[in-house]
Amino acid sequence: MKKALMINFGLRCNFSCKYCYLKGKEQLPIIDDTISGLKKVVSNNKDITFLNILGGEPLLENEKLIDFLNFIKEINFNREEKDKVFICITTNGSIYLEHIKDFKDFLSLNISIDGGEKSQNKNRIFKNGDGTYKTCIEVINKYSKDGIIIGIHSVIKNPFLWKKCVSQLFKDLNNVEYTYSFNWDIQGGSAILELLNKAYVLSIGVKEMKKYNINFDFSVARHEEKLCGGSYTFLVIDYDSKIYSCETKSSGTLIGEMKDGDIEIDMSNKYVLDKHIIDNYNIHYMSKKLSKNFIKNLKTYICNYRNEQITNNKFTIPFRDVVYSFILSTFFKDFLKEGNHV
Repeated sequence: MKKALMINFGLRCNFSCKYCYLKGKEQLPIIDDTISGLKKVVSNNKDITFLNILGGEPLLENEKLIDFLNFIKEINFNREEKDKVFICITTNGSIYLEHIKDFKDFLSLNISIDGGEKSQNKNRIFKNGDGTYKTCIEVINKYSKDGIIIGIHSVIKNPFLWKKCVSQLFKDLNNVEYTYSFNWDIQGGSAILELLNKAYVLSIGVKEMKKYNINFDFSVARHEEKLCGGSYTFLVIDYDSKIYSCETKSSGTLIGEMKDGDIEIDMSNKYVLDKHIIDNYNIHYMSKKLSKNFIKNLKTYICNYRNEQITNNKFTIPFRDVVYSFILSTFFKDFLKEGNHV
């Protein structure tokens, strides 16, 4: 089975996003020992073929990042096509590194920009309070000219504001080839309100996608087992070599550590999941037998942390997610691209 690692390349960032989960945390760089350990892990495990690098803002660690990318380039030179490592860097899109184009054969950028200028500059600002939209658009166009594979991702805090200005984003990126995706960060409200919000955003989104001929990615079910983050095939390595089941120490659960080039996982930890654990899931207010059949056809992530937040049980999926899955597969099936997240 091919495996993936999510790597936190340090906590430093040049933005001050209003919804950042690292807000108020000490901005620490990635530890050199962590990079050394990662090199050993990748060298010794041909089944690890995908790395998602994030931060903080990973491009601030430019010297360490370029060194690591050169290492991966050497690894790939000596591997068969099926064993080569591919990397996606999640970035805020404000920093242009010319040398990134040297790795475009195995690298893509997932750039976070929250719709048009008003939406972006409301939530994602520089440390001095200045807006970031124009800078990001300029940088995205530069990377596009370099031939880098680009994904654009929006976090929607206010669906009405996003609706008003998302067309500006598509117009400003008219000469850029990219895949677009988004997720919601709308706090509070009932299940019905949440579903209405999602249906509203999807309907607007699909309409705009058609208008501007954008490649749309719902970012669903990246793995066959449909588990997000906590799956044993998708581990999160923090900047200090600690391993978490979801995100980093700010929001995840410690399940192991990387030592001397080896990944050591506490398999007795109940948050460590494997692809077979899906048989143990249930759907809120449904029997086990019915749940199993429904889960096989779900078109959304199964997220332990969301489950616990809504149902008070990590292994009980909210019924609203089943309804949302039905909406996706029924009304938006022509746009659904499973497993096509950049």
